[in-house]
Amino acid sequence: MPILKQSASDAIRTFKHNSRRTNHLRDGDVKAEDRFMLAPVQSTSHRLRAGESIFTIGSCFARNVERHLDMMGFDVINRRIYDEAERLAILPGIDNRYTPFSMLNEFRWALDPDFRTDYEAALYKVGRGLCFDPHMHYAMRRFPVATALGRRDYLNECNRSITRCRTIIMTLGLAEAWWDSKLGLYLNWSPQMRWIDQEPDRFEFHLLGSEDVCEALESIYALLDIHGHPDFQILLTVSPIEMMATFRPMDASVANMHSKSILRAAAGAFVEKHQNVDYLPSFEIALLSDPWAVWAGDRVHIQDDAVDFIVRSVMAPYLADEGDVQAVRAADSLSERSHQKLFRKQRQLEKRLERLEMEKAHLETSVGNLQRSNTNYLRQILELQQSGD
Repeated sequence: MPILKQSASDAIRTFKHNSRRTNHLRDGDVKAEDRFMLAPVQSTSHRLRAGESIFTIGSCFARNVERHLDMMGFDVINRRIYDEAERLAILPGIDNRYTPFSMLNEFRWALDPDFRTDYEAALYKVGRGLCFDPHMHYAMRRFPVATALGRRDYLNECNRSITRCRTIIMTLGLAEAWWDSKLGLYLNWSPQMRWIDQEPDRFEFHLLGSEDVCEALESIYALLDIHGHPDFQILLTVSPIEMMATFRPMDASVANMHSKSILRAAAGAFVEKHQNVDYLPSFEIALLSDPWAVWAGDRVHIQDDAVDFIVRSVMAPYLADEGDVQAVRAADSLSERSHQKLFRKQRQLEKRLERLEMEKAHLETSVGNLQRSNTNYLRQILELQQSGD
């Protein structure tokens, strides 16, 4: 079934009015710096007010987005969970949610009064009153059960603040998920092997399809429609961060691209269905820009400068008509500085690569000379031995 249907006249009209209907990088007049950092043109459904409250949820890339939104002056309410960091053993990344259904769990626990879970039954007891929480970040292991339960209650309380947030930013991370058949819940993280050994029929590994992802997103939308801000808007994106490992019988990079493709297809279908949902192309900026300028040394995470460029690029259109000229200029200025910094870094890397290539050529020449000298030396030795005989 097509995601979108248009008449021929509407499609031609859209084509004519779309300034980016072709790949702008084919234009010979495009500046060099614009060739290595992609900045797609976006359509927006609403505008952000300077300093307004924003709720974010999703994978680890969402934490980068939060930090940069906070630097831009927005009230990112998720960051308040760290107010109780010491008392509840809250570690960085506690609110990372990797699959669409683990995000749905958070919305249900926070907003749906009819959604009841025996949360203690969802914890894996490791002995001595300690547990592993598969609905949190994987680092949330070996904590007292009471601490884990208190942490869940506190997180639910913090997440209820979503009701006063007009803008919700959701970052989709993984399509590989684990299902707890005993509680009827998807986990945020894979169950520990000892737990699987103890209850081998309890857990299932699922590769979600785009229809499954859309189902989770529609359920979140329905909850926000009932319990959320009366004028809620969703900004949806896909994390460019690669998965750590796959449970499928294939190379992790291939599995990762399949997973991201599923999420991206679902995001596109979901956006087409709702006028108050926009797609933020952070995934495309990261993957289609120069990798030297985007990726950190592990080729998994993104350089901080690149995150800054991505966040400011995708958020700038939401400020453009707000009238807060000072905030817009500040965002544009910082984005331009970040852009130029990335451009300078790429030039430095290219020069370094040129030097390394020259050194390589010099070493290859030296090795060749040494090999020839060695050959001549061996020939002379052989001749001396033969003359002696």
